[in-house]
Amino acid sequence: MEGGDVPRAAAASDATPPDRLGLELAQLRHSRGMTGQALASSVGISQSTISKIENGLLRPSPADVDRIARTLQAPPDLVRHLVDLAERLQSTAARRGPRRRAAGVETRRQGMSLDQEEILDAEREATLIREFEPILLPGLIQISEYARRVVNGYHRITIGGDEGAWYQRTAEKVSLRIKRQNLLYDATRRFEFILMESVLGNRFAPPEYMIAQIKRIATVAELENVTVRIVPSSAELEYPHVQGFTILDDSLVVVETLEATGYSHPDQVRIYAKIFEEYAELTAPDLHEILARYTRNYAELLAPRRPAIADPATTRTAANTAPAAADPTPGDDLTPPRETAAPG
Repeated sequence: MEGGDVPRAAAASDATPPDRLGLELAQLRHSRGMTGQALASSVGISQSTISKIENGLLRPSPADVDRIARTLQAPPDLVRHLVDLAERLQSTAARRGPRRRAAGVETRRQGMSLDQEEILDAEREATLIREFEPILLPGLIQISEYARRVVNGYHRITIGGDEGAWYQRTAEKVSLRIKRQNLLYDATRRFEFILMESVLGNRFAPPEYMIAQIKRIATVAELENVTVRIVPSSAELEYPHVQGFTILDDSLVVVETLEATGYSHPDQVRIYAKIFEEYAELTAPDLHEILARYTRNYAELLAPRRPAIADPATTRTAANTAPAAADPTPGDDLTPPRETAAPG
């Protein structure tokens, strides 16, 4: 099947917009005889993301759709059509909020995949954002280099291959993550972050960047609408901490797995809210003391190693007990010792 002859799934009038876009992309891929894994590697995204896009479970960005369509050698008019569908989806989401509002009870209980744009949509609506992180720093307070290294590591596992294959994808995700941080400066919103102390010790970046990252935490914590608290490593835990999660108001929980999953059922939201409250009771009273300690630790890693200074008393003892050195032998190495030298 050639070029513009590719049938468009948009003819199915009962399909939702994400379904229409996904079906058209799936048909285009099948017409080219390319597997989902091959397409994912060529485009620079994970195979699971391709699958979710094609099944209408994930709303792709217009840039992603453009890249997918061009990789599949779609004719220009079809590329424009698919990108236009993606732009309309994005515009609709901005007006109505994320798809979770239309989700059924079972979907809300079991969770649904969310992309970064959908999380941003939900955050725009929320006035109270609570986030718990046991492993890495929240995206809302990451510096760009820390974020880049985290996203790169994720892509290395999920996509693989040469970094050049997903460099642009990383740049887009980091840019979007930094864009989300503008919300912190909206005084009508309230943010509460709880971190396990181990987060500060997990080195996702070299020491100099970790120092800058810790400084960023301290700066954000000074905002009147932001609270940052740390559960010290000395705290006695009653149960293992779960994955990182974010509670948006009392309506949505975003759980960080390989693909972000959203839960909007009241029972699920209530459970995560209780977990958040219990960890809040374990946090240390002095945030800055902990931050200062880790800043010193990373600074020590950057300090040049000084040669060990010998103990004078030990040096004197060693000198007194060492055997006397022989007199230097005149001449070069071929000169025999005095007692064995040939007579003149």
